[in-house]
Amino acid sequence: MKEIYVLHEYGAESHYNGLLALCYENGIKLKFREFRVLHLIGSGIEHRNIKRIFKQIVNILFLVSLIWSKGKIVVLGMHPYDKRLTILSFLLKRHKVFYHTSFTMWNPLDTIKYKNVTESQKKRLERFLNDQVRHIFAVTKKAKNSIIENTNYPANKITVVYHSYLVNLEPSKEKPAVDSYIYVGRMDWDKGIKEICEYFGTHPDRELTMIGAGDNLSYVKKMADKYTNISYIGYIKGISKLMPYYQKSAYFILNSKRTKEWEELFGQVLIESMSCGCVPIAVEHSGPKEIIKHNVNGFLFKEGELSLMLDIVHDIDCMAYSQIRNAALHRGHEFKSSNIAKYWKPIIEI
Repeated sequence: MKEIYVLHEYGAESHYNGLLALCYENGIKLKFREFRVLHLIGSGIEHRNIKRIFKQIVNILFLVSLIWSKGKIVVLGMHPYDKRLTILSFLLKRHKVFYHTSFTMWNPLDTIKYKNVTESQKKRLERFLNDQVRHIFAVTKKAKNSIIENTNYPANKITVVYHSYLVNLEPSKEKPAVDSYIYVGRMDWDKGIKEICEYFGTHPDRELTMIGAGDNLSYVKKMADKYTNISYIGYIKGISKLMPYYQKSAYFILNSKRTKEWEELFGQVLIESMSCGCVPIAVEHSGPKEIIKHNVNGFLFKEGELSLMLDIVHDIDCMAYSQIRNAALHRGHEFKSSNIAKYWKPIIEI
């Protein structure tokens, strides 16, 4: 059986659901390997996690096997200016390499972290792309445009492939309460959780459900204890377990904060919640803007204007809500893995 390997820093299997669907359709086995092996082995030893240690041994054996084997199909997912690219480009020299990226700042001067990238690093990246990479898969249009603007890689060999979901997602037969809202994600300040909780703390007539974990979880728990309309459920892994909570909520909130290094890219939770019947209320970062059309299948707002948008949404009538909800459902279902699989086809055609 033909095999395709995804080589990523930490696996990120959910990012490749469309590729998994394509492999299933064509009788191809998809395997995931990680290259952050030393860190993960150390973590496994520290936590006495035998399963994690064994997994990294498998990853090491795979990396070593790249030296003497040839012709493996490998999808590499990593930052373009990662120093480990030197080693990986050497290991992948004799193989069929495809590159997968969500990175939107291919000009190093656009970031603080990579502003000191040297000319030799830029040339190394150019050589890797032009000499070894057969095709690039970009997660968003913005990522594709950034590659085109900052490299000489051919635009016709770059395909936008959105994230997708595997399971069958549907809304509940019963419509959720109109004033029910949900947030799923990291409980960190850069996700805007403080503003979300503060708003609902002053609007007791609206229900908020919070799901996730993170560095600022204690704040969320404190707010949930203080206000009866704010509920903290805990950390839930897997869309099948999250689906009932999405189905009970009218709206999904995404309130991330842009930094000089990062903005919200393609949010998996957005497409999954929309497919379960949630109308998205999202900050207008590059990722949400490619998924949501404002006032058609959801709502977009500028950073700092969450409260204003929530007030506007609260006042829309039932007919307008139903129309937007139906449009959100339709848009969400466009991201089924079976619909996204076709965009991965260059892997099996080359």
